Amino acid sequence: MADIHNLRKENDTLTAEIEKLKLENRETTSHIWKLQPTQRGGDNTSDLSKAYSRIHAGAYDFIGNYCDDEKEFDLSLEWARKNQNRESVQDFSKQLYQWRDIYDSAATPDIELEILVAFILRYLHENIFDTVLGGAAEKDAEAIRRIASSLTKEEKLKTNEFVLRIWLYTAYHGLKIRPDIQKRRNKVVQALSAHLAHLLGFIGRDTKREDFIESIRKRLVEPAMSLHERFLDGKNEYHFDTNPYLRNRNTFSADLTHLAHMDLMDWGANGRKITVKDLNKVPTNEVRKNLYTLFTVRPGLMARRVGFDLTSPEPYHILDEQVVVIWNRKEYRKRLEEDEDGWISKIINIANSP
Repeated sequence: MADIHNLRKENDTLTAEIEKLKLENRETTSHIWKLQPTQRGGDNTSDLSKAYSRIHAGAYDFIGNYCDDEKEFDLSLEWARKNQNRESVQDFSKQLYQWRDIYDSAATPDIELEILVAFILRYLHENIFDTVLGGAAEKDAEAIRRIASSLTKEEKLKTNEFVLRIWLYTAYHGLKIRPDIQKRRNKVVQALSAHLAHLLGFIGRDTKREDFIESIRKRLVEPAMSLHERFLDGKNEYHFDTNPYLRNRNTFSADLTHLAHMDLMDWGANGRKITVKDLNKVPTNEVRKNLYTLFTVRPGLMARRVGFDLTSPEPYHILDEQVVVIWNRKEYRKRLEEDEDGWISKIINIANSP
């Protein structure tokens, strides 16, 4: 009996020791996690959604500084007609054509500001947010992607997404702080700023080229690159999203619940926001007949938390998608027939003329 008692006592002691070691292991792991670059600075989804909102608002302010009245539109058209500026205008038209929803909306009157803001944001997404550091470290980024892909196939790591995310975040952080990558990154920012200034030459016509480029770099491109870097080594997964049920140049055909995370701007009411609450007052078949999508100005921003204690099973919205819509397509068609083409459409016509 004494032996059994002693064995039980030893077992209890070992069990207590194991629990103590487990606790110490958890505390150590948590401490290591907090030391990772992903955890420094208190990065959180609210900060990042506000940062992206500032880029969006900054694009509005930037365009507004150059296109604030009809006289400015006329001067831009006059500038675009000059032979020495033809390449800039043609390149703008070609770039806009890549985003057909915006391009096809150019004939719509009184929507120039939204079109140019959407143009800028698409450019920033294509050249920064959809890349790794704007292509400044493509070979290194590809190596990181390959290693990450191979790690996901390891049996021991398949169920430990937290460890994989730590590795990925740390790898990207180490990449972006390398002096040679920083140098290339800055060159990319400068090149993108100069190219965007070239494409938007018709609005920056009276500004010194160097000043126009610097304004674009400081107000648009650099903030976008800095935010992209925060996404790379942030503690959460981030991605941009557009609503598949709001197909551009089409009427809405889904359930109203799919509009829950949307910022709908009604062109026919000078950008008045349409809410799901408003639409719920209208029969669904009427909504499907009358709600027509023009184009997305700003995609939605989604996050998925990956942490030591909690991982979100699905991404969640932290910033709504902004879309220009039309309520009453019949009225829209009537105005297209009666009103003059939009100012951007006239720029495109100049670019495409012989």
